[in-house]
Amino acid sequence: IVPRGGTKTLQQIINQLEYLSRKGKLKLQRSARHLDIFVPPDQMRELARSWVQETGTYDEGQPDEERQQELTTHIIVSFPAG
Repeated sequence: IVPRGGTKTLQQIINQLEYLSRKGKLKLQRSARHLDIFVPPDQMRELARSWVQETGTYDEGQPDEERQQELTTHIIVSFPAG
């Protein structure tokens, strides 16, 4: 787990999705729980918005600098070659 590596704001989640998709050049695919569907680049903002709403604790009126709850957790894994 990366200490303080999680996102706390809607914009940070959007930034992470853009980073992971290389600004829309790579397809992002949802998990089997979400039917393995691909997320078109123009729907990443809506995906991020639904993510924060599903936490049940995200208040859109709260200033970003006051947010304490992490909405994501970052981990680092290593896989052997091959």
